[in-house]
Amino acid sequence: MTTTEHLQKIKSKCEQLIQDYAPFCQMQGDSTAYTGAHCAVAAWRSTIAAIDAVENFSFCLGGWEGIDPCPACIDNSKTHDKTIAAILAAWPEELL
Repeated sequence: MTTTEHLQKIKSKCEQLIQDYAPFCQMQGDSTAYTGAHCAVAAWRSTIAAIDAVENFSFCLGGWEGIDPCPACIDNSKTHDKTIAAILAAWPEELL
């Protein structure tokens, strides 16, 4: 599986889990399920946001036809690579 495919599967899984946990987020009161569901949903939304960010950054690194990537993108490419590695490590293929 390519990195792009892996990231898309992670994003899809997070979106699915958010939907699956929606009923728990609708619960009233101060229950453990309610609190846990909100924490989990926040984590999955953060994962989706991180994937969107690295995908947008990847596009920036690739540049546009006839235009070189911006210097700031080149300077931050190591951080980009580390971010992708961290997401992939947290979501091995077996979890998808």
